[in-house]
Amino acid sequence: CHLVYQGHNFFGSELHWLPAKYLQNWWNTRWSHMPDFSLFWSKLVPNHTWCLSKNISRPVYNLDYKKVYEECSIPLQRQVDTEASHALVKQLSIDDSQVITSWSPLYASLPVLRVTVMRDPFSWLVSKYFWHRRQPDLDNNSTCDNINEALLDNSGIPRPHELDMDNSGLGWLSKMSLGYVMYLCGEDCIVRYAAGTATLQDLELQAEGNLRQSFAVVGLLEEVDIFYEMLTARVQYMNTSLNPHVRGAKHTTGDSPENVRCKARFQDKAFQAKLLELSPELRALNRLYQVAKEVNRFQRKELQECSSKTV
Repeated sequence: CHLVYQGHNFFGSELHWLPAKYLQNWWNTRWSHMPDFSLFWSKLVPNHTWCLSKNISRPVYNLDYKKVYEECSIPLQRQVDTEASHALVKQLSIDDSQVITSWSPLYASLPVLRVTVMRDPFSWLVSKYFWHRRQPDLDNNSTCDNINEALLDNSGIPRPHELDMDNSGLGWLSKMSLGYVMYLCGEDCIVRYAAGTATLQDLELQAEGNLRQSFAVVGLLEEVDIFYEMLTARVQYMNTSLNPHVRGAKHTTGDSPENVRCKARFQDKAFQAKLLELSPELRALNRLYQVAKEVNRFQRKELQECSSKTV
């Protein structure tokens, strides 16, 4: 039967819930020429040597795992990535000297229909800020447009285990922007980023590839009714015009005077330009939003043409 899965998940999370036989058939059909990774998979099995330098199996408990993450997990991750990169280079028939920094072709080959709705980054950031600012343990004396609080003051991107998108504290805008990019890039991006094998530029490249190649429908929040129409047109077994009386629970940050002020502030072009100048994470996210709008317009035109041909 048709399965529709909805949630706040990183791109590629379908690998966790798709049936094993379904995934095996996909792998055998599309990627069976890839190298045999059984050597690496065996390292995940209890009582097998996972880390040669320490001669230990993979820790069962997360606390023990974190203690040897740098020495054991990162080298293994780099080894597997290198092998997979070489295999994908051969599959795509590109120069052997190149290094794969985007796995979007592999994600695009998965037999699933993905849809997403993108929101203007500046509008989203204000909403995100106020949603998490309601938590009692946060400093409610801070303001949304305090640039010193919103942006990270170091040149490096925070590691994923420090990436807290649910906190409007110091560096909240940089962290939330990076988090949004991660959602579009995929779970593997978090791992590669943590291991130091992927840069912000790599994350943006893969996220853009995913938007262009891997989504059946890319919608825009300010045009949500059009998104529903596109979804109905694209997916035969879905009709979003049914049950119009059903309404979701209220999910808003309200319209307090400060909220209204911040919404206006974040739509100010001069303030937006300042934030973009100072935050590489926001610049990446904003570029991806422009890509989403481009893909959305192309898909709308495509679906309209298909609809006119079938009538």
